[in-house]
Amino acid sequence: MLVFVHIEKTAGTSLKFIFRNTFGKGQVDTLKNKKAIFSQDDLNFAKKIFGNVECLAGHNLVEPTKNLNDKDLHIFTFLRDPLTRTASHYQDQCLRNGLKMDFETWIQNKDMRNLQVKRIAGNDDLEKAKRLLNEQYFFIGLTERFDESLKLFKITSPEKLNLKFKKMNIAQDNSIKKEILNNPTKLKLLTEANELDIQLYEYVKNELYPKRIKEHQEELKNTSLPTTYYKSHYTWNYQLNVFFNKFIYRQILKIRAKLQ
Repeated sequence: MLVFVHIEKTAGTSLKFIFRNTFGKGQVDTLKNKKAIFSQDDLNFAKKIFGNVECLAGHNLVEPTKNLNDKDLHIFTFLRDPLTRTASHYQDQCLRNGLKMDFETWIQNKDMRNLQVKRIAGNDDLEKAKRLLNEQYFFIGLTERFDESLKLFKITSPEKLNLKFKKMNIAQDNSIKKEILNNPTKLKLLTEANELDIQLYEYVKNELYPKRIKEHQEELKNTSLPTTYYKSHYTWNYQLNVFFNKFIYRQILKIRAKLQ
C-alpha cells in the first residue's frame, strides 16, 4: 500500500491526480474523515468501505510510521524549499479559502511552523524526521525537481503508475507570495518559523536525495515520462475515485459520526 504524506504546496494535487487515475476506487482520500490524524483504526474502517486499498493520500497522514501499523506500507513524501512553500501556503489560504488574517498573525500559529518536520516526525524533532526519512520512507521527492523526482518514483514504486499527469492547482497570481519573500520583515518571520524545516530540507536536498539518485542513476538514464497527458480529469478511474470518496465514503463517515 502506498502512503503519501501530503504536505501542503509541494505538488501534492498533481500527485493525487496520478493516484486517482492509477488506482480509481483503490485510493483513499484520508481527509474525508475530518480528523487531524488518520490512524490505524481509520484505515481499518476505510478497508471495510473500499475493500482493496492500494493508496492513502492526505494532509492528515501525520507520522504514519507510528500511527499506521499495517504490513507492507510504502511511505513517501515530497518536500519543498520551506520559505517558498510556506509563503505559497499562506497565499493559497487567502486566494482559495478566503483567509482574511494578516501574514504576521498567521505565521505565529504553531501549526504553520516547521510543518514539514511535524508532518513526518509528529512534533518538532528534526533528528527524528531525518531518521524516519532515511530509514522508513522508500521515496522522497523534491518539488523543485519534480520531473526528475517523478522518474525516480516510477523506478522505485512497488506499484505501476499511470503518469499521464496534469499539473494542477498552480497559482495564477503569485503577488502575495512574492510580496512576503521580498519583504525583509516578513521574510525574517518566515525564516524563524521554518528553522527546523530549513535544516531538514537542506539535509534531503544535499545528502539524502542525491544518494537516492546515485543509487538509480543508470535506470534514470533510460526512464522517461509520458509526452502526452490527460487534458482534463474526466477519466473513468478519476471520476470513480472522486465519486466513491465523496458520495460513499464521506457520507458513511457522517452517519457513523452521528451514531457514535
